[in-house]
Amino acid sequence: MISPLAYVDSSANIGKNVTIHPFAYIDKNVEIGDDCEIMPHASLMSGTRMGNRNRVFNGAVIAAEPQDFFYKGGDTIAVIGDDNVIRENVVINRSSTAEGRTSIGNGNFLHEGYMFLMIRRSETVVYSAMVVRFPEIVSWKIM
Repeated sequence: MISPLAYVDSSANIGKNVTIHPFAYIDKNVEIGDDCEIMPHASLMSGTRMGNRNRVFNGAVIAAEPQDFFYKGGDTIAVIGDDNVIRENVVINRSSTAEGRTSIGNGNFLHEGYMFLMIRRSETVVYSAMVVRFPEIVSWKIM
């Protein structure tokens, strides 16, 4: 179900059984897999590639433009795997270069923080209130 009060660009590719709540923003050049839920005031910006069964909560921003002085524009992407929970106010920036990509794996729980710059994530991790700037995170779990 897509609320008539949400903005969904006509070119966005929306999967089956996706719920988009009022006041969510879905930009052009966005792909959302099946069985996802996008809460009010969440923004999926151009370059979002989202798998299946993800939940994106209020105020989260996916595929925001990179916060990097070296970013010169261009089509970069942020890839979100399957079965992730992206809680309120999480910001996941796109990669700074076309050769790289920000990539979040499967089964992660992210809350209150920023993820950006060519991140490749392993599976099933909980992030909490931090800024991640590493080129690659091999494994970091908060239990």
